[in-house]
Order: sequence, then C-alpha cells, then structure tokens
Amino acid sequence: MTDLINYITFYADFMQVFYSSKKVDTLQYSVGESGWHILGTRRVVFGGVHGKLTLRGTNKYGTNGATFMFGTNAEVVCTGDIRTLVDYSNYDRTDTSEAMFNDLFKDCKQLIFPPELYSGKLANGCFQSMFEGCSILKEAPKLPAEKMADSCYASMFKGCTSLKNPPKLPSIELDKYCYMSMFQECISLIKTPELPAEELADFCYSHMFEGCSSLKYLVGLQAVKMATGSCLRMLKDCSSLIGTSSFLATELADYCCAEMFKGCSAITLLTPTELLAKKMFRFCYCSMFEDCTSLKEAPKLPAEELADSCYKSMFKGCTSLHYVTILATDINKDECIKDWLVNTATTGTLYKNKKAQWQDKDVIPANWEIKEIDAE
Repeated sequence: MTDLINYITFYADFMQVFYSSKKVDTLQYSVGESGWHILGTRRVVFGGVHGKLTLRGTNKYGTNGATFMFGTNAEVVCTGDIRTLVDYSNYDRTDTSEAMFNDLFKDCKQLIFPPELYSGKLANGCFQSMFEGCSILKEAPKLPAEKMADSCYASMFKGCTSLKNPPKLPSIELDKYCYMSMFQECISLIKTPELPAEELADFCYSHMFEGCSSLKYLVGLQAVKMATGSCLRMLKDCSSLIGTSSFLATELADYCCAEMFKGCSAITLLTPTELLAKKMFRFCYCSMFEDCTSLKEAPKLPAEELADSCYKSMFKGCTSLHYVTILATDINKDECIKDWLVNTATTGTLYKNKKAQWQDKDVIPANWEIKEIDAE
C-alpha cells in the first residue's frame, strides 16, 4: 500500500507545477490518489484541488544532479524519506554510498519545509548545494550522519536567508570540504550548532558561516588539531558576532585560521584569551581579526617561533585595539608580522618577550609603549 511507504511527497495549498531540470526516467510520480507515471520531462500540476504530488524512484545514483523546480509562486512543503528516490521498495535498507542529491532544490523560492535525510553512508558531494538559495526555507532537516564524506554538505544551506536555527552536526569524523560554505550568507541564523570534532580536515569549516550577519556566538568549537585551511574565512563578515565559547586549537596548519574573524566588527574578546598553539605555520593566523573594530585586547600569542606570514595583517584595522602580548623571539623573517598592527588604536601597549629581536620599527605603532616580559 502507498501509505505504508514514506515516499517523497509535496503539498501546496494552491495550484503548483512541478518539473525536473533533467530527464530522469527512473522517477515516477502520482498526483492525488492516481496511479504511477514516468516523470521524464513532464510538467506535473498538483496542489490545491489537484491534491498532493508523490515521487518514487529506483536509481542507486539518486537524482544525479537534477534540480526539482516549480512553476508558480505557491509555497511547497516536502515530506518523506529521500531514500525512496533510490529504492522505494527497500528504502530503509538501501545502499546510499553512491546516491547523489546535489543541487536538488537549488534556488527554489517556494520550498518552506524539507524532506528527511539519512544517517547511512554518504557519497562525496552527495548533498552539496541541496538547498542553496532556498530563501523561504525556515527549517533544516535533521542531519544524523556520523561520518562525513568529501564535500558532502558543502554549500548545503548557502543563501537560505530565512533559516534561523541550524541542525545538529554530531559527526566527529570529518572529510575535506565537508561543511565548506554550509551556512554562508544565512543572514537570519542566530546561533551556530555545536562542532564536536576535535580533529579537522582540509577546508572542512572554510566559509562555513561567512556573511551570517545576525550570528552572535560561535558555540562548542572543540577543534584541537586543525588542517590546511580548515577554518579559512569561517566567520568572515559576521558583523554581530560578540565572541566564542571556546577556542582550543593547539595544532595548526597552513592557512587554517586565515581571515577567520575578518570583519567581525562587534567581537570584543576571544575565549580563552590566549591562542594556545605554540608552533606556527604559513599564513595560519593571517588577517584573522582584520577589521574587528570593537576588539580592545588581543588574545595572547605564546608561540616563540614564527612562520612565513603567520601573523600578517592579523589585527589590521582593529581601531579599538590597545593591548597585545607576543612572546616570539625572532619576528624579522618572511613577513611574519607584516602590517599586523596597521590602523589600530593611536596609543597602546605591546608586551614582548625580553629575548625578542625587533629590528623593524615599522611593525609597532609609533605611539605605543613597549614593555618587556619573561616568556614563562
């Protein structure tokens, strides 16, 4: 019986027209209580007096890059288990390792409620850009998967401007690019999900919340070991961000935190108030707090040995910044602190390691006081 299977089903209060951007002969549709028909390139009328639209499929590759589209402005609710488009007769046990639903609702202006996703094995890029540009989507689906795949959720909700609350992200096993740009430009998002993974993958959080202008706190960031570009521009231009509940990273990599908080003009303090990592990498903190105009005190910088451009432009444009503590001993190589205090407060105090070699006076603002301290 149809009602015993959790088919993908669309509801609309008014007449709506459904079609797919690509011909998909493995998809079947039913309107109201009618029989099943091959979708192909058809435009299907449903909603209002026509009743619900139900889809089912048999394709191990899912929808394989097709985009579902609607022909009127009528709002649409989608329910059901997305796996019924892979193997509707065996959906709760089907193999999802090759199933692709990327771009499925991309730029859909009618979708207000999403279908159910799954916790089974994810394919590389499987849900990439699935809801990107869904500007009236108010609720995200649950994302129960515990092991990520390459780019699996990349740009998934990018530009979902009505989304306020993110889904839980329970996975502690990440893959490269898995959350890249996931919530970028979600301007109504008010909080981040907890991010429990302690070990990050290349670019996994890059651009994740960039441009989320209503976001106030980064909560539950548990990362201890970062990878190349893992937090690159993660919170760039989050202009309402006040601070973080934790920042625990002790192992860095090239570009890992570059521009991470750039343009966060409301941020006043990082918690904890010390960046814990002792070994620097190329560009690891480059422009990390650039243009954070409310930041008054920089987090302590305990690393004694620096790397190429690691602090470059780090506090550039922080016009309220008055205090910096840096324990590095050799700061005169590879542009490691080039422009790091450009356009900061006109007066301030720099606490430096008394063993430090400072040959380039231009890296310290002219009217700042310099005090020597022990590294211990």
